[in-house]
Amino acid sequence: MSNVLLILYMHIDRISVTMDSWLKESVRDASTRDGVSISTWIRATASEKLSRELLGAALEVWEAESTPFCDVELKRAAKTLGISRRVKTS
Repeated sequence: MSNVLLILYMHIDRISVTMDSWLKESVRDASTRDGVSISTWIRATASEKLSRELLGAALEVWEAESTPFCDVELKRAAKTLGISRRVKTS
């Protein structure tokens, strides 16, 4: 089998973001701690938030089509994900 060089091209759009000075400094500090650029840090953070939203939507569909998750399942999932459990308000 021959070696194949795979080149991926991603189109990157530039945007301008406005934020409070304290937030800008906090983002700069966080990106420095992580050893990445501010753009990379913001991109990763936005991606993580969108992933959580998509997961939440998928779980809501699952519960609507099946049975709601029990408290034990929700606690176990939160522990596995390393997050605190949010109480859903309707």
